[in-house]
Amino acid sequence: MKRDWKTLGPKLAGKLHFSVGDMDTWYLNNAVHLTQGWMDDAGTYPPAAATFDYGPREPHCYSGEHIDREHPHIGSYNQRVLPAMVERMEKTAPAGADLKSWKY
Repeated sequence: MKRDWKTLGPKLAGKLHFSVGDMDTWYLNNAVHLTQGWMDDAGTYPPAAATFDYGPREPHCYSGEHIDREHPHIGSYNQRVLPAMVERMEKTAPAGADLKSWKY
């Protein structure tokens, strides 16, 4: 990703969202920290605009359950993630796109 960021960056900017437990069973949190360090570097162009969510004392398969701090562990993964997906689709939809008929 780093090697090909000139090509990938424009396609991926704002679309990368990482969630990892800070006690990942296979230490994948270390790779996420390295990725964040590179993406946050001022020299990365275009900026990645990625989000990083580290679950305190969470193991492998952490999926961001603490996002709603007032109601932890409420709602399924889809109930927590789909609103962010809808927001992104609305924000980046082409002019004239149907943004109403698929919402119930």
